[in-house]
Amino acid sequence: MIWININLLPENLRKKEAKPLSEDLSKKVVFTAAAFLAVLLTINMLLGIYIVVKGGMLSRARKEWESVRPSSEKIDRLSNGIARYENDLANIESVLDINFQWAKALDEIALALPEKIWLEDIDVEKGYLYIQGGVVSPEAREMTALKEFIDNLSRSTLLGFYLEDLSIDSVDRDSIGGTPILDFVLKAQLGEDIGQGD
Repeated sequence: MIWININLLPENLRKKEAKPLSEDLSKKVVFTAAAFLAVLLTINMLLGIYIVVKGGMLSRARKEWESVRPSSEKIDRLSNGIARYENDLANIESVLDINFQWAKALDEIALALPEKIWLEDIDVEKGYLYIQGGVVSPEAREMTALKEFIDNLSRSTLLGFYLEDLSIDSVDRDSIGGTPILDFVLKAQLGEDIGQGD
């Protein structure tokens, strides 16, 4: 059987048959699609690496914050203590009615501090001076640092003259992130000549 295809439409309205793509053009299309896919995969991979790296940095930052937060709280307590000292020094002098040079005494105490010791409170009560603070020592040498502080205070010309029987009143061991911390209170009797200071 023979089929004869008769198209009575005018030439300009007839459907044009699609010309087959040339082999070069087909290769270009395939290559372009493959390149586009490769770029998308690369971008996706880079985004994945970026997310993993940023996640790791965030995790490390959180761990670091958790390890320093207790120290930050101690620093805040120290700052509050300094504010209290400034308000209380005038009251201490008036209550004791002495000419003792508290500003110089505080300077001497600050100069006597070894590197790993900080102070949290200084108080005068019933003829005794109390010095409260802490020691941090990754080498677990807190007591050595505390002894150095006591020796420095005892050698001070001003404090050595006015303070008697400087000793450790109490100690409490703790740790921050595995690093040993020692909270301490030192106690010294105020000498009888304290009222005769310049």
